Amino acid sequence: MQPQKNAIVYSAFRDSVFFDPSKVPMDTTYGVVYEYTQASGKANCSNNDTVYIKVRTNPKLILNRIDTLCVGSGTQQLSATPGGGIWTLADNTDATALTFDGSTNSYLFDPVKADSGIHWLKYTAWADTKRQMCSTTDSMSIYVVAAPVISFQTADNKYEYCQSHGIVQLVPNKNWPGGGFSGNGVYNSGGNFYFDPSGKTGADTSGDSSKNVITYTVKYDNQVCQVSTIHHIAVDPHPAVAIKTSASQCAGSDHIDLVAEVDNIPDASHLIWNSPDGNGQPFLNKKIVGNIATATYYPTQQQSLSLKYIITLTGFNDGVCDTARAIDTIRINPRPTPDFSSPNPTGCEPLTVEFNSSFGLPGKGTIGTYDWDFGDSSPHLIGSSTAALRNPNHTYHVTNGKSQQQYTVKLIMTTNLFGCTGEKRQCKLCNCLRYSKAKNIC
Repeated sequence: MQPQKNAIVYSAFRDSVFFDPSKVPMDTTYGVVYEYTQASGKANCSNNDTVYIKVRTNPKLILNRIDTLCVGSGTQQLSATPGGGIWTLADNTDATALTFDGSTNSYLFDPVKADSGIHWLKYTAWADTKRQMCSTTDSMSIYVVAAPVISFQTADNKYEYCQSHGIVQLVPNKNWPGGGFSGNGVYNSGGNFYFDPSGKTGADTSGDSSKNVITYTVKYDNQVCQVSTIHHIAVDPHPAVAIKTSASQCAGSDHIDLVAEVDNIPDASHLIWNSPDGNGQPFLNKKIVGNIATATYYPTQQQSLSLKYIITLTGFNDGVCDTARAIDTIRINPRPTPDFSSPNPTGCEPLTVEFNSSFGLPGKGTIGTYDWDFGDSSPHLIGSSTAALRNPNHTYHVTNGKSQQQYTVKLIMTTNLFGCTGEKRQCKLCNCLRYSKAKNIC
């Protein structure tokens, strides 16, 4: 298309020509022809050439404006129409607040790095982006709202508690409107916030502070923005110990196997076994399997003679809880000392032997059961303390094919109070002689 005549202006000497793109419609290509004629003798020689000029329109920009941002609202993507332009900071805002993301071909604005206040940005786009021709620039401002400086603490300024500790009030540095707490173990009562270490309101009681994250959040700028801060609170489980070994032991053993139930005790090194009257006598084979703790103790001679001694067990963990302590008195009960005799231990078969028993037993109690083993493979005679058990009769026969047979008799007595046993054995007590019918003699 040829341009309008007023779009071409000749110089004063007509040796130059000027093209004014403002005089023609935009986004059109125009051809400007140059023709030259030269007179040569009787003939005129001429030639021409054409220059094509494309007139482009400056782009009209539409910015997707961001008027206000919270300082903690996160990185914001900038956009405008037409795309493909360049965003730049137009003031002294920190240069790191504006970055280009090559993966999305977009510019990002970070309100945290920009900080609070008004920030000016410019956007420039071109009609021909490749050649960066015919540019248009527009600007916009972003106001970053400053967040209030918030903090909080517990009423006693501690952040580790025992599970048995009472409730603790959470105290903000200022009574911010719209402020509130959240997290395991947190509850609101009467407008105040509290943390309950007991676990009843969800607090983790494993001693791991990462499990109880207490968050204080304040909304600001007409409740549009918010800012938060946190504390970690550890709640330690309370240790527990209980000695389960029988408090009554029978005399005669050189050691006692101790058993205790424990809870919230990490390992055997967190248990202290002791006997206050044991003169430092050590406890051996200390173990914890599950919630059962065991140890072996060898009482001193003096403790054994005194027939009682004290065992204590102290348990602790690595937290702030008080130690747990259990105490028990071990009583050593004497064993009975059985004895028995027979007025007729020898005779012809069938030989009925009469037995008479007696016993010695210091302190309280008596014999609860008798167990007679007559040594001839017959069933034991077992029962409570009656005349028939205290002084039984038993009939013997010669069963070995010889002229006589001797029998060993054993008596076990068990006390009625503590089940302590004592044993008496008499070898070859009974001597049974074979009866000869032919001779009518033994």
